[in-house]
Amino acid sequence: MNAPDQRQLIVQRYVNRRQFYTANSVTTRFVANLAGEGLEPFASKNGTAFMARWQSNLFFVTNRHVLDYNYKEENRVNSAELSSVEIRGYGQPVDVSLAPIPYSYTHAMSRSGICFHPDESTDLAVINATDGNAFSPSIHDLIEVLCAYTQEWFASESEIDGLWPGDEVFIPGYPGMAGGSERPVLVKGIIASDPRYPAVFGNATNLGNAVLCHSFSWNGMSGAPVLGFSESIGKTKVIGINAGHVGGSGVTGGVISHFVRSSALIELLEVASAQWHAVIDPPDPLSPIPPAP
Repeated sequence: MNAPDQRQLIVQRYVNRRQFYTANSVTTRFVANLAGEGLEPFASKNGTAFMARWQSNLFFVTNRHVLDYNYKEENRVNSAELSSVEIRGYGQPVDVSLAPIPYSYTHAMSRSGICFHPDESTDLAVINATDGNAFSPSIHDLIEVLCAYTQEWFASESEIDGLWPGDEVFIPGYPGMAGGSERPVLVKGIIASDPRYPAVFGNATNLGNAVLCHSFSWNGMSGAPVLGFSESIGKTKVIGINAGHVGGSGVTGGVISHFVRSSALIELLEVASAQWHAVIDPPDPLSPIPPAP
């Protein structure tokens, strides 16, 4: 039997279990004054989020449209307000033969802690997750299993520009299953546009800091980490944040998707970290990916 080639070995080690379980399901609920009698439950959205550690702060990363009902919404409801954010996921121990530990995070709406990218066209948001009391079990009980991406995991602007159309991506998330789903699923795809130029597809021309991708993306996958490997990077990194399908509808609507570049996330994390200071010790970063032999 011939030994597997280098490329096959890379793909086999592309996403380990700790990276797989960085994906968390997000359920957001909104209220609105529809009848003129005050705020009442109005709508909900599902998405995916992952954790990022930046300058001793801990954040959940997702898309702005998951948290902002009227963001890029044609049928606006001006009175719509975010009323709750619930995040559920698993922490995978370093010993990946052990079972992952379920946990939840409920964001206290009494304290804002939500920051959007300063560029209005960039569909990106972070949630300040340094309130240890918002985790169940306590974050101090999860400290050994939670996986938070740190700065070295995020591809820089030049690294993203070095990606090629056809380079593979892997996206762990919750397509159409947030809340009731037991675990994330892993979606595979390829980069579908030249990252050096603005992403344009059909009528979708306002895709700030985005790259097109040929992969399945449906309700619930928004906010998932996009993991990429190319010769320009030399190892697996987070190259973006999945932001959903673009153009088309029906069975073809989820074929061409787009992701927000990780370089835009770096910008947002800098802005958010300047606003808040950590109140707990964030989890340790992900374990390094073993190199292909």
